Amino acid sequence: MKKNIPELIFLSLTTFITSYFFNLLLRPKSTETILLIKIFCVAAMVIISLKFKRKILKFSITALTLTFIQYIQYITENSYFWKHSINFNRFNENFGSQIILKFLSSAVIIFVMLIIFRKPGNFYFTPGNIKTKASEIKIFGIPDKKISWLKLSVISGILISAGTVLLTFLTVNNLFRTIRISFFIKEIPFILIFAIVNSFSENILFRNAIMGPLINSGKSFPIILSALYFGSFHYNGVPSGILGIIAAAFLGWYISESMYETKGFLSSWIIHFFQDFAIFSVIVLTGNFY
Repeated sequence: MKKNIPELIFLSLTTFITSYFFNLLLRPKSTETILLIKIFCVAAMVIISLKFKRKILKFSITALTLTFIQYIQYITENSYFWKHSINFNRFNENFGSQIILKFLSSAVIIFVMLIIFRKPGNFYFTPGNIKTKASEIKIFGIPDKKISWLKLSVISGILISAGTVLLTFLTVNNLFRTIRISFFIKEIPFILIFAIVNSFSENILFRNAIMGPLINSGKSFPIILSALYFGSFHYNGVPSGILGIIAAAFLGWYISESMYETKGFLSSWIIHFFQDFAIFSVIVLTGNFY
């Protein structure tokens, strides 16, 4: 992306407001109040974006849609019907309800972006060329143009998942309360479906929505924005806090790299799927989903 400082500042600020970093900044206030402030601020950014290029306006409209979605999710999850119609002591109902909300949210984003960008390929909503050879990634020892993202997404997905499981067991106390093998086997169909749908939905919400409007704006900046946005929402994850943000942002950077280079979401979906499958498996094995 060409170094247009005002645009970079605008995009960074809009992403910051939409992200969970803004929630942490206003933590003394109630969650509903924070979300309403976010909607107001991003709506203001939409108006300001009229002074910039059209792609900046498209980005801010997408960001406004994301903030509305966050608010609707919060209202839904805290409604009387939601709290009294779901058995949160059951894995399939607890996680299934959350994933359904994410999927519906991703559907809204897809609908809005199709209106804005007209063609799916204009915001990475296409499988892309998964046979594309990956560029050099020195930190992982990946050579330049030697291995396709098809192979790399599967290999790295498995390795990242193994690392996630190990990190979870090392950082969460009392995780070995009860290892429930029989329950895990019974829930495998749900784990598989949830991993597929959740990884797809989060790809849309955390990558397509941020990188899509900037598809023709260079490589580094859109990828960094997407990675930080993704990382911010893992503040309360496993591991939590700053470590959780850093770990998730690092993963988000790598996944976004695959999306940028293949010009589609399939490779990033595969990587994310393996990780989600591993996480849900650990949750079911330990019964740590209440």
